Amino acid sequence: MLEEIKSAVEFLSRHIPSHSMTNEQRSTFQADLVSRISKRFAEHWHVHNPMYGNAFRAITMFQNNLDLDVVNSAEKVGLISIDQYFPSDLVIWINPHQVSYR
Repeated sequence: MLEEIKSAVEFLSRHIPSHSMTNEQRSTFQADLVSRISKRFAEHWHVHNPMYGNAFRAITMFQNNLDLDVVNSAEKVGLISIDQYFPSDLVIWINPHQVSYR
């Protein structure tokens, strides 16, 4: 689970320009977001039936309504308007052995 979550968080953090935060802020953002998502998914990770709980394990961003964990991790490092860095319609599914997006 941790490998897939880290992959998704890395994908998200690549959308944030390097001039928007320091390396230390980026590391803190990533670590905090991995922690938040790991806690959220802990009871919804089914290795033997990966599609079970698929919708629950989605990180969604629709029309500037960002996933609350992403917003909270960004605010922790001082990024307030993080929605400007992401497409207006993004979904990332984090499943056992697979991370995908649309």
